[in-house]
Amino acid sequence: MENGLVLNDFKQFLVYKRKIILIVTLLITLAIVGFSVFTELRASDEVEETTEPVEEIGDFTDSDIENLLLEDRQNLSNNDIAMINDFLFEDAYAFRIYIENRDGSVFNRSNLMHEIFTSDQVITMLESQAGHELDLIEDFFVTVDYNSNNVIFTITIGTGNVDANAAISQALYDSLAENEIEIINEKVTYLFEEPQSVDLNEDIQEVAVADSPSDNLLETIGISAIIGIFLGAGFGVVAAYAHSLIEKKVNPLYNFNLKSGDIFINFSDKKKSEDLIQNEVWHAIMHPVDKQKLVLTQSGTLRNQLAHLADEESLFSGYITSEAHDVKSSKEFDESIIIVENGNTDKQWYTDQVNQIKVYGTPTKIIKL
Repeated sequence: MENGLVLNDFKQFLVYKRKIILIVTLLITLAIVGFSVFTELRASDEVEETTEPVEEIGDFTDSDIENLLLEDRQNLSNNDIAMINDFLFEDAYAFRIYIENRDGSVFNRSNLMHEIFTSDQVITMLESQAGHELDLIEDFFVTVDYNSNNVIFTITIGTGNVDANAAISQALYDSLAENEIEIINEKVTYLFEEPQSVDLNEDIQEVAVADSPSDNLLETIGISAIIGIFLGAGFGVVAAYAHSLIEKKVNPLYNFNLKSGDIFINFSDKKKSEDLIQNEVWHAIMHPVDKQKLVLTQSGTLRNQLAHLADEESLFSGYITSEAHDVKSSKEFDESIIIVENGNTDKQWYTDQVNQIKVYGTPTKIIKL
């Protein structure tokens, strides 16, 4: 069985169903953009909420710091931690890294990063590179800050010793560059400039030049809009095709189930006009001449046009009607012609006519407008 479809029919289908495709594309694009914006704003809010204010830090002594370091970190206040950081991270060193999962999504788990860097395995590796045991305060010698605006981590090393800070940060940087740290080596990493000294009073995240929230939001909207358009167009075509299967009218992708020997003439790529009917369509009907023809069309207007042409054409011999069963049973025909129109002819009408003309056993010609 054949369906008579050509590439032009698919082009016509896209035009014919453009309203459905555009609506679905718009809805999916808006949904994706809306979700992306919501996620971006929520992430920004979470960063702001987790940034708790710290009381102004007064003078403290080395003894104060030593006593605080004996405490469990969970028992320390934000002010206590700030005092420790002020002490350890004076003349600190920092570098930046972007991490991406293998599926292309951004890796942003700063807590996991901190656990990795303070693990025994990493500390042992750092000591091996240094050639001696490092005097590290495991919970405090490294901070991991994640900037949700530019999705970049800033890794800062602070031990209270500037030389140790420089050496450890460089060793950690090199280990990341060589993919020697487990878990992270399974991901895609991009390291920026090598470790550099950062000022104690400088916000560590300022080492990374962050995009403004508005710029980042615009970028999110742009990327999600492009994704939404492509996905929406795909789903729109699927939705349009599904609709074409259940609608009652013949459409550009309708399967006519042509039999071997049937003739299919497609005029649907041309604008329907009186000139088209009088010339090309009538020529298709008349050829070959000297044949008794049964011409079927559901359109009353088209039927009247063809009847008028038949009256003027002395060579026409046959019957023009909208239903094959209206023809007297005594009639005999040499050819059956069914004329269908995209968006106007009922699928059920076409099926009925195909079944009814089987009794004549004639060649069938399908003309599509």
